Formats: sequence, C-alpha cells, structure tokens
Amino acid sequence: MTTASTTDSPTFGPFEESLFPQLYRSLDLAFCLETEAACNRWLDVAGRDSVRVLTDGAGTLLGNLLAIPMGQYFGGRAAPMLGIAGVAVPPEARGRAIAKSLMEACLREGRARGFAISTLFAATQKLYRAAGYEQAGFTCALRLAASRLDIRERALQVRALSRDDLPEMKRVWKTMAAPMNGQLDRVPYIWHRVFDRRTDVATGLGIVGEGGALEGYLWYTQSPGARGERYSVDVSDLAASTPRALRRILSLLASMASTVEDITLLCGPHHPLLYVLGEQRYDLRRRDYWMTRIIDVKNALESRGYPVGIKCDLHFDINDPVFAENTGAFTLHIEDGKGHVARGGNGLIQLEIKALAPLYTGFMSPHELALGGSIKGDASQLALAACAFAGPAPSMNDVY
Repeated sequence: MTTASTTDSPTFGPFEESLFPQLYRSLDLAFCLETEAACNRWLDVAGRDSVRVLTDGAGTLLGNLLAIPMGQYFGGRAAPMLGIAGVAVPPEARGRAIAKSLMEACLREGRARGFAISTLFAATQKLYRAAGYEQAGFTCALRLAASRLDIRERALQVRALSRDDLPEMKRVWKTMAAPMNGQLDRVPYIWHRVFDRRTDVATGLGIVGEGGALEGYLWYTQSPGARGERYSVDVSDLAASTPRALRRILSLLASMASTVEDITLLCGPHHPLLYVLGEQRYDLRRRDYWMTRIIDVKNALESRGYPVGIKCDLHFDINDPVFAENTGAFTLHIEDGKGHVARGGNGLIQLEIKALAPLYTGFMSPHELALGGSIKGDASQLALAACAFAGPAPSMNDVY
C-alpha cells in the first residue's frame, strides 16, 4: 500500500533498488553497518520486500524500516504479528516527526494486511509510545559459569545438527514456545539469526530420543574469554520438548567446563532451565523491555488464547488516536479458551490503546496498570480481566 503524495506530502511505500545508496547511508548512520555488503546481507535475510520507506517529492529518502511478518504466542495461540526493525531517519531529516509518520503509515498498512499486533525493540520509548506501543514483555541476558553447572544427564544421545534439521527443530521449538507468552512463531529471518551470528557460524547439537526423534537442541558459538585462556560460549538458541532433554542440554553445557569460562544466552525471567538448575548461581539481567502495539482490537483479542474454564464478558471502552476503528466500546466474550469480540457493550473498563498491550500480553495486571493511571473501571470487571489475561510472564528469547 502506497500513500498518495502531493508536493508537500511524503510518500510511504515499498523499497526500490534505486534508493539503495540512500538506504545504506541511513542504516549505516543508525546501526554502524560499516559496509554495503553487511547492509545487503541484512536486507536479503529479512527480505527486501519487507523494507518500507518514506520519501519526498524529489525521491529523497526521509526514513525507513523493516516490517517483518511473523507470529507471537499468547495463551497458546499465535497472533499475527508485524515485527518492526531497522527504523532509521537520516540526520538531516530528523526533528520533523518523520519517524512518527513512518510508523503510523506502516501500522495502517499492517492493519490492512491482517496483522493483529506489532512488536519491536525500542531505542527510544517516547517515539513508540506516541505511536501507541507500550512495554509488554521481557528479554533477559543470562550468564552462567560453566564450572558451576551441576547437571549430570546421560540418558539421551547427542548428534550434530545442520540446517537440514530445521523441520524437526521447528517442532521442538513450537512444543516449548507456544505455551510461553511472548515467544515467536518464528519465520526464516529469525531462524537465520540462530544459525549465523554475524561473524560466526553456530554449531548445532541435537538431543535424540527413542527412534531417533529430536527431543531438544542446542546452537552456540565460541569466542576467546576475557583472560584469553578459556572460551566463552554464546548460545544462539536452545529448546527442549521434554524435561530429560532440557537436563541433557544443561549437561552438555556442563561438560564444556574444562575449556569454557562463561555461557551466555537470552531468555525470560521464568525460563524452565532456571528452575532445573540446582542453585541460583547465575547472573540474570534485563536486556530489554520489548514493546507491543495493538493494531486491530478485534483481531488481536480473538487471535490469542485464554485460560480454559473461564467464561465471562469483558466490556472495554478504548481510545486509539491513530485508528478510529479501534476507538469505542467492545465486548470480549471468553469461553472454552477462545475469545469473540463484538462492537458495543457497557464500556466498564476504560483505557488508551497503548495500555491494552501490557494487559493483552500479561505483562501487567489491571491493578498495576490502574496504579500507573493507565486503566480504570468497574472493580469486578478488572478482576475478571486479571484472570482472563493471566499466564506466564511474557518473554522472548529472540532479538530482531
């Protein structure tokens, strides 16, 4: 979808190759890509058709981003999600609300394409809050000392993996990730980042059960440690579909202690491997709060899952300054783990569109949002909403 332009109005639309020199300059100044080859690699992996640009009447690039189709799990179901990356505005175009215009145009296109929500990692919260995004989940950095891992599990065999094993890996990933709020229903762009860590190619190891079926896997790279004598291991991905597979993965990491100092990976604050560890001998730090935007209220509320056994009606009164279609009264009927949305209702829960995101993901309870001044309404309705959106703390193991 391309926004019609006038002499004074910027044009939003897909990327054309003639703009590459300007696009490379914009991305390099924002993300220190350093070479055109690095820029081309990024665009090729993400998909050049995912690039969106804002240009003026003379064809000058004013801003750009990557809009990557994927899914995100909430309540065991994957909501159609538009992942945003690579947002950049050249220095000479800054201070003119270009980024806000770019984001709003992208969100309108995303809604027209059927996306329910959008999620991103924000360099600045002010811009994205103005576009309707809000903090909605965690990505944490975990550091383990290999020598302090005390897991010993040898029941399952280990074999080398390659990209050809991706279909089995996807099955294991979905088994683990789908019940964990906030994890991605991964697309090729995300899987590529598991295998290739910019300058390093990751090593893959599979945990094999009876009959040769994959029960878990580990992908990692090694680099010299701080003191130069031992190595550091950076885990690009791990997943397990059974408890014994998770223990076997940790046992593999423990077996590296003779040459490995530290092990690092991204996870959430409630990742199952933290529970399996015998002691709290690790460092877990928040790396990012990712942000989510509800693009289409009806689509979003109907796309996610809900606790089975809850049957209720929630009455929302929502204000969205970008989408009139999201503004007004909505009734969410929840039954058998699914939601159905209809226009109208009593509007007993009042909130701005950006406050719906942390409620939707389970990042914040209605009580917490009320204390922050982001939501108000009938006490019994807020209590029902707390039950409906309760679940595992939303986290993401991927950064894009």
